[in-house]
Amino acid sequence: MDCKFESCSAPICPLDEQSLKKGIWYPGEEICHKRLGLQWIKIQRRIAKKVKNKDRYFTYKDFQSAKRIRNPRGHNPDISITIAV
Repeated sequence: MDCKFESCSAPICPLDEQSLKKGIWYPGEEICHKRLGLQWIKIQRRIAKKVKNKDRYFTYKDFQSAKRIRNPRGHNPDISITIAV
């Protein structure tokens, strides 16, 4: 990663392809400090301000698909995901 912010611990980073694919972010966690003018980071910041339940998580896809941020809900971490093999 080429991040110049050594103290950054953002779970979803535009410079880390794996975090964009599989990363999850809980409101209250760090947001990437990179000032790339990316719309999804702006959406992430709006969610952080407006979310009521900080126990639910969001993904990069959520940030991309969000249009308006009125009552962000996120995903329930308690729902177990069953993968058919």
